[in-house]
Amino acid sequence: MNKYINLGYTMMVLFMLNSCSKESPPSDSNTTKPIVRILSPANNSLIIDSTIVEVEALDDVAIAKVEIYIDDRTFPSKVFLEKPYRWTWLLQAMEDSSIHSIYAKAYDIDGNEASSGISTVTIMKFAPSDLRIISMDESSVTLQWRDNGRLETGFVIEQSVDGSHFVSVDSVSANVTNSELQGVFYTTSIYLFRVRAKSDESYSIYSNIVLARLTFPAPSNLIVVFMTQSSISLRWRDNSTFEIGFEIEQSTDGMNFSLTATVDSNVISASIPGVYGLTEVYYFRVRAKGITNVSNYSNVAVGSLALPPPTNLIVTFISQSGVTLEWQDNSSTEISFEIETSEDGSHFSVLQQVDMNINSVFIRGEYLPTRSYYFRVRAIAPSDTSPYSNRVRVYFGEELYAGGQFTNAGGMNASYIAKWSGSSWSSLWTGVDNPVYSLIVYNNKLYAGGLFTNAGYVTANYIAQWNGSSWSVLADGMNDYVYALAVYNNELYAGGDFTAAGGVNVNHIARWNGTRWLNLGLGLDGYVFALIVFNNELYAGGMFNMAGDVNSFNVARWNGTTWNDVGGGVNDQVYAFAVYDDEL
Repeated sequence: MNKYINLGYTMMVLFMLNSCSKESPPSDSNTTKPIVRILSPANNSLIIDSTIVEVEALDDVAIAKVEIYIDDRTFPSKVFLEKPYRWTWLLQAMEDSSIHSIYAKAYDIDGNEASSGISTVTIMKFAPSDLRIISMDESSVTLQWRDNGRLETGFVIEQSVDGSHFVSVDSVSANVTNSELQGVFYTTSIYLFRVRAKSDESYSIYSNIVLARLTFPAPSNLIVVFMTQSSISLRWRDNSTFEIGFEIEQSTDGMNFSLTATVDSNVISASIPGVYGLTEVYYFRVRAKGITNVSNYSNVAVGSLALPPPTNLIVTFISQSGVTLEWQDNSSTEISFEIETSEDGSHFSVLQQVDMNINSVFIRGEYLPTRSYYFRVRAIAPSDTSPYSNRVRVYFGEELYAGGQFTNAGGMNASYIAKWSGSSWSSLWTGVDNPVYSLIVYNNKLYAGGLFTNAGYVTANYIAQWNGSSWSVLADGMNDYVYALAVYNNELYAGGDFTAAGGVNVNHIARWNGTRWLNLGLGLDGYVFALIVFNNELYAGGMFNMAGDVNSFNVARWNGTTWNDVGGGVNDQVYAFAVYDDEL
């Protein structure tokens, strides 16, 4: 009896166990983790300038995502949802000899994750930097740069004339940080240079690009020391270091010059023999001559045995009730000056007379809009009258002005600048002696900037003011080219190649407050090609990396007191700005 009971109990237990097994189905979850490892760079390796971080990730089902971590940090650019798991690591901002960790995380579609081992790498700087021009003349240019590496076997120097096509022009050994390049260099061309380091067959990225332009300073301060009927003695200042001589030119009308003498280099005076009439006026100018280049001309010096005329007649004030004239008194024997006026530029009549040694006068009168008024001055002696000064014109109206590289406008001579009345072109006196790159109106006067050093007969040094009838200078001007002009906060701003304005260090950008030049903090470390006002700030564009002490790649903004970056800048030179639809 008991054995039957035990058998039945056993069967009941088996039945219950079997029932329980059927009520709990087997699990489908996958807990297998991915396999992830760093393929490159290798652990304990040296990295030069940039590298590719490459990751291998494997899974028995599928990889959903891979993340790359540098020093325990990741960013969206380091997250990959599909192969290849590869990221380019640019190292320009990293410190030399700094040590960094790299690892990766992989996630599969089941939610499992795994981390790679950690690779430790050391950054080694390789690319040279701070490339700059040390000196330049007609036959050579000297470059200098900073050596940032310890692994290079040498440096390669490349040159371009268009900024796009570079050719190798020199190579130097490791640890050398300068190069003197031989060649033929012209004042009319621009030369660009860059350097990169090499190590066996590997090359670094390039340094910054520097722009070089040969500057051939013109002689200055030309004066007539004395004059007789058979000779005239001239003296000038030699401002260049590589001239092979000087050319002296002479004119009887101040416009058409011809070569009259030459002297050797470093000579600063000359005696010009000739036959000089008692009633004639003679004009002289000098320029330096090199092997392949010539400088701009000096100022024009005037010599005369007769009563010399007043010169540099200009209008310093204009209103509809009066005009102020100013001129240079070149004689010591006059007893008065006669001021004459004309409305057609041909038929003049005496308007007023002032005493000797006076060189300015206010002419009262009623000056009507859209009409021209001409003025000229001459000196009066007891038994002689001088020739007339230059003629100046006052015009009340609006005209279009154009500047550039042209020398002719509408069939008329117009040296690099001209005005359009709506029906015809005309010149601005004798214009300027080299191209104009920028024009702007400030305080009711026209300002021009460019490559010129003379405006009319005035030494202007790359920037000049036109008042409607004559040219004048702004302090001593600049020491190099002006490419851009703008008006901001009631002041005139200029940008270009220059590093000094009116004797003030300004670093490629300056402001004129009406009486003197001022800097904008530390300025910019490269050339300025464009200026514009936008949202009550001044924007500068060009070829530079720093604005003040702020990293600003080729574009920066000035708020009146400090420089600021503009969204990280742009990767190459800026030549122009415009505001359209309330956007820059």
